[in-house]
Amino acid sequence: MSPLLRAAASRGRRLLSSAVDIGGGPSAGPSVLGRVNEAMRRQPLLTSIVVTGAKAAAADLMIQAVVEKRARVDERRVATFGLFGATYQGCVQYFLFNHVLEWWRPGRSVRAVALKIAATNFCLDPVLFFPVFYSLREMLATGELGAHTVTAALAKYRENVFEDLRNSWGVWFPCHAVTYGLMPLHLRMPWVALVSFSYVGLLSFTRGDFDAIVLAEEEKSPASAPAEFAELAEPDSPMAAAERPTPALALGAHTQGLRRLRSTGMYIPSENVPPELIESTTTAAPPPPP
Repeated sequence: MSPLLRAAASRGRRLLSSAVDIGGGPSAGPSVLGRVNEAMRRQPLLTSIVVTGAKAAAADLMIQAVVEKRARVDERRVATFGLFGATYQGCVQYFLFNHVLEWWRPGRSVRAVALKIAATNFCLDPVLFFPVFYSLREMLATGELGAHTVTAALAKYRENVFEDLRNSWGVWFPCHAVTYGLMPLHLRMPWVALVSFSYVGLLSFTRGDFDAIVLAEEEKSPASAPAEFAELAEPDSPMAAAERPTPALALGAHTQGLRRLRSTGMYIPSENVPPELIESTTTAAPPPPP
């Protein structure tokens, strides 16, 4: 099995190498793609920063336009995600993938690739990527940055850790086999960025119809709400707390008055929903992969 895997990896690397030289030759010179590849090889860190920063900004822009269907783009949020992509993914992950892991287990043997895949999925992502991502998401949701922001972010991460890791592993176990087994060092982060953007794009387009339905429900007039929730929408309602429907029932039967933040998976009041209802119904959706 091991010789077969090594032969397949060697064949894949030869195909990748020939792909970037298509159109070139002794007389014609290197192709455009070949020249781009050579420029990326000479500046791998700069390539990583530019590609991952652009990917993160473009992914959030697509989510705002396709999933959230915003009338106006939140440019500050796009810039924040772009900065996150350029700094954490472009610099930190570049250093970890291309230097730390290669120093620990150099080469492309089956054992070395398997160990690097395991280290990335079992150590780097759970311990570094997800806590940083949740902290950024909490900062964007609250507009604050401090110790309490990190504490709240880690609490939400603990609630979703198993689902987050399951979704992440489903994508990155096979894709990192390509990262460490086929990709040259200077193309690793562009490859990771491509997979990550494709994954986010798939989620955006497959969830678009559902989110459009939720938005349509949110835009209905409050008068169309069921009678049992009419008083719930009034902040000064004399309705006794014991007589109010449970938050879970309210969330399941009545979407008016709640607006889902699709980038965070949380619900916030669109008008006058009591804060205690929002707090007890807040949920968090799994983030995109690193």
